Amino acid sequence: MARAAIIAPKPFFFATTALTVIAMVWALVEANYIRLRTVEIAVPRMAAEARPIRIAQLTDLHLGMFMGESRLERTLTCVREAEPDLVVSTGDFTDSPPEHYPHLIAMLAALSAPLGKFAVTGNHEFFVGLEPATEFHAQAGFRLLRGESVTIDGRLRLCGVDDPAGLWRGVACYVDEDPVLPPARDAAPTVLLKHQPRINEQALGRFDL
Repeated sequence: MARAAIIAPKPFFFATTALTVIAMVWALVEANYIRLRTVEIAVPRMAAEARPIRIAQLTDLHLGMFMGESRLERTLTCVREAEPDLVVSTGDFTDSPPEHYPHLIAMLAALSAPLGKFAVTGNHEFFVGLEPATEFHAQAGFRLLRGESVTIDGRLRLCGVDDPAGLWRGVACYVDEDPVLPPARDAAPTVLLKHQPRINEQALGRFDL
């Protein structure tokens, strides 16, 4: 005869509540454990004798309510330690309009990189509102790439597209990387900036990172 294990409602409630609390605490601990991770990536299209380009990538900072001055300073300390040539943000930079957190913007604006600072939108940029989010990036010294590409130092191409969350809100968005990327035969090393790593099949083989 088959037997089924049944958990009574009250123990089940306490068990699920405990697991939820543990998961939330672990998420907070992880979110506050700021560390620098270095990854070396060989790019075949870059000349072997060329000086490496060091890129610092920031993502999902959610500046505002959940990321204040102390946590941002720890993050920027890691960035400065890396001594990057280029700084990029791949979305969800801010959760608030710029007038709410001018001190955080000032900290970001003071961050320098010889080859510049660039960013793309995430879904939270559209939740905040594209106009204030754009202003936030501008005041912080980051250029938003919205369906466009730029050539950096004459030897690296950056391409950036929007997060599709803007489409859900009726905002004109540039979510497809296909029109932005160079042809596959192009010799220039190319970095694609995109909040969600969902790639158009037509774009495969046309960027290095």
